[in-house]
Amino acid sequence: MNPNQRLITGLSATKLTNEEKAVLKDIQPGGVIIFGRNIESQQQLADLISEIYDILENPIIAIDQEGGRVARLRQIGVEPPSALELRTHGNSNHITQHGRLTGQLLRQWNINLDLCPVVDLSYDGDLHNSLKNRTWGEDSQIVIQNARAFITGLQESQILSCAKHFPSYSQAKIDPHHQLPELKLTHKELYENHWQPYIQLKDQYDSIMVGHALYPHLDNSGDPTSLSKKINNYIREDIGFSGLVISDDLDMGAIIENYDYSKAIDMALKAGNDLLLLCHQFDKLELAANIAHKQPKSENEASLQRIQKALSNVPLFKPTNFSTVDQINQQTLELRASLIGIEQAKMHSPENANRSPVEDF
Repeated sequence: MNPNQRLITGLSATKLTNEEKAVLKDIQPGGVIIFGRNIESQQQLADLISEIYDILENPIIAIDQEGGRVARLRQIGVEPPSALELRTHGNSNHITQHGRLTGQLLRQWNINLDLCPVVDLSYDGDLHNSLKNRTWGEDSQIVIQNARAFITGLQESQILSCAKHFPSYSQAKIDPHHQLPELKLTHKELYENHWQPYIQLKDQYDSIMVGHALYPHLDNSGDPTSLSKKINNYIREDIGFSGLVISDDLDMGAIIENYDYSKAIDMALKAGNDLLLLCHQFDKLELAANIAHKQPKSENEASLQRIQKALSNVPLFKPTNFSTVDQINQQTLELRASLIGIEQAKMHSPENANRSPVEDF
């Protein structure tokens, strides 16, 4: 088994460079994550993903396709409704339909891991911490109800899901894409409220993403949550979760502004993250691979077994049917229009300098 399968890398553009092809073929990482910078047209995206499948054996193809402003595929389709639009104007049936259409769309693109749902609780308008319009409710039971409805639809197409961002970003006052936030919530406050979506849905989603934050009441070492073994232990013991644990992007400002890259990779692996997201520095993939190979064999094997178990449930590659893609996009437009009206549904959520880089980071 190849420890490099614990690495998910980003790509630079809409086509693989010769260097990227050579490195991917040699290292064989676990897969890639697709961003807006990798999407130009329907045919181009189909060709790119097909080429990745030719190079990598049984790859994870990940994406952030939540809805609203965080929906990478809206560049070549329509914008799905956001969590805020769905919980404000819709009901559980609408949310399940959104999940179903999302799963059908990703299946056509041979994308098998959707890095959602967000299960952070909405707090004070979501402050300025990247969560605005992405949360499913202010109360944990409402979040559980809505997240369950979304996952129910998504997984009909055998798309892997990911609950994020553990332990919680809800009350962060700064955006981890830029800086490392610190939160003073206690274990009791988190367990009784913020962690209930993880606990009550632990058998329904496939992975948990660990965010970047300082939680001194959970780990007083000064290490951020994504690099902390103690935080992973909470996931395995307090949550009782046996699926994949994924680090948030280790190229975000919260990490690269505070840690040497090699040290961050080593800490993230030792913390127990099964998969590391390395989204924006492809030139560091070889370095990360060398560090992965130095991890204890038993820990690599445990993570690789969880990865293989997850991948055993996803379908094999199938050429994209563009007619079906168009039909799904039309149904998605109709769903959003039923919530907010056709004219607004045709428009993309506005992007400006006050928004988080999460739209295209």
